[in-house]
Formats: sequence, C-alpha cells, structure tokens
Amino acid sequence: MGISREVVYLWRREDSDFSMKFDEINSEITERLEASAFQRAVEGVEKDIYYKGIRIGFTRDYSDVLTMFLLKARNPEKYNPTAREKEIAQEVSREISTKVAAVIKSVIPDVCPECRNTFPFKNTIANKLHQLSTEV
Repeated sequence: MGISREVVYLWRREDSDFSMKFDEINSEITERLEASAFQRAVEGVEKDIYYKGIRIGFTRDYSDVLTMFLLKARNPEKYNPTAREKEIAQEVSREISTKVAAVIKSVIPDVCPECRNTFPFKNTIANKLHQLSTEV
C-alpha cells in the first residue's frame, strides 16, 4: 500500500477513530487465527494421497504443536509450568530483596559516627536491589 509503519503508529496515536478501527481489525484477525489453529489442532486438515499421479484418497493430519500451544494458552498452570515457575521465582526474589534491603537499612547508619556526614546511598542501594528483583 505504500504506508510506512511509522505513519500507522502516528495515525493510531493521533486519530482515536482510526485507532479503534485498527484494534477491531486486529482482534478479528486474532480470532480468525485462533479458529484456524483450533481447526488444524482438533479437527485436522485433509491431505490428498496420490499414487502414480492419481488422487486415491486423503488422510487427516493434526497439529500436535498447535494443540500444545492452545493447551498452554488455556491452562498455563497445567501445560506451561515454566510460566508458574517464573512467577514463583519473581515472588521469591522480591521477598529476598525486601529482606536484604531491610538488613542494609538497619546495618548502615544514617550518619557516619565519626564525621557526622549522612549516608544517602543506603536507600539508593536498597532501592536498586528492589529494582533488580523485579527484573528477574
């Protein structure tokens, strides 16, 4: 069509009607893709069988890969344990960083006992640790 991706992004940002229509079309395309994936996974697709150039019948092929994708999408806890494992790892990481940050805050004094200068980096360290834990 000759329209760049950047122009489409611009139109989506600046024209609410265009953005709404774009989202509707995108949803419709996704629904069609899902229906096609379901059909190929569950109902299968016919593939012709030829012998010496003559069609003698057909076989029905099913897509195990699409079946697995559909199962993972519909029940990730059961069919995609890595998603739950990642979620658990993030929760544990947040808990650990919160506890370590509390220890850092309790161990490092607010003020140097010798020179009476403040230690502003203690909160910085704790905040950075918390930030890193959310990136796991």
